[in-house]
Amino acid sequence: MGLIGELHTDGGRAPRYRHYMRKRFTFTEPQLAVVTELLLRGRQQMGELRARASRMVQIDGLPQLREELGGLIQEGFAQASGGLERRGVEVDHGFYEDRENQSLGFTAAEPAEAEPVAPAPVPAAPPATAANPDLVQQLRDQIEELQLQHEELHDRVMKMSEQLEKIARQAGIQL
Repeated sequence: MGLIGELHTDGGRAPRYRHYMRKRFTFTEPQLAVVTELLLRGRQQMGELRARASRMVQIDGLPQLREELGGLIQEGFAQASGGLERRGVEVDHGFYEDRENQSLGFTAAEPAEAEPVAPAPVPAAPPATAANPDLVQQLRDQIEELQLQHEELHDRVMKMSEQLEKIARQAGIQL
């Protein structure tokens, strides 16, 4: 497909490569980050994908991610296990060859009732919440986003702790 090329450098010990995704496809920067993340890590849930792709380019929230993914799915560059507005939906890239048979079994053109799903029990909501279901969804999205930020911070703290221990060992200091 002409998507990568090897760079030849003076004195380079290891081969280096350059991608040409921007020349081959008309992806927006967030779409390129999403496709890159999916190619690197494979199938992911929406929240995970947003958190990881946001490290490459800013994706403000799940609504923006849904919009970018909608365009990718429509063009066949991504696939989802269900409607993008649903929780727990997994997303994967669409660059598999036919023989790999890596379909998530859902396309945007299919009706929402293609796969019967029992509705989840909904707890009784206070009157203010019942009057504004969009607020509930916004709060759920914020909670999911905060959980992902918490996980990311936890990972960073663990890495920093490991680095500190390594430096202490090298310096002969016991923590």
